[in-house]
Amino acid sequence: MRTFRVSKALRQYVNGVLKRKNVPYQYIEKKGELLIQVEGLSGTQFHKIVQRAKCEKKSLETGSFYITKEESENPAAFTELMQVSGRTSFLVL
Repeated sequence: MRTFRVSKALRQYVNGVLKRKNVPYQYIEKKGELLIQVEGLSGTQFHKIVQRAKCEKKSLETGSFYITKEESENPAAFTELMQVSGRTSFLVL
């Protein structure tokens, strides 16, 4: 299992992304710091999870739909996000 830091502000959004992707995880608190342990993800893959979580947080706060630049350039990911969200327009974060 790999361990990463997660801000408390992003925790619920990271949870949602990991659940949708069926990635096993657990949170631990160490020396006052919130850490997440995930199975089967590299640092790069976890970074993508965090970027998606940031987009979901910003989307909820603003009412606009945000996606990452990488998602906008990946036809499969883009199509899936648009279908799941039910949105027809987006902003790139």
